[in-house]
Amino acid sequence: MESTKWKCSYRNCNEDATTEGHVFAKEVDGEALVPKLVLACDIHKEKLEFFEKVSK
Repeated sequence: MESTKWKCSYRNCNEDATTEGHVFAKEVDGEALVPKLVLACDIHKEKLEFFEKVSK
């Protein structure tokens, strides 16, 4: 059985996701920034707006 590969959540990126984390985005109906769960590839996890999920 082939394992499921998750893809990067960033727009127009087809790379395999390697890291789970959050970005802050505006809500559709307001100005408030809310954390959104995303999956990122090795390239996008280096972006300043990406916050990697850490285990406690």
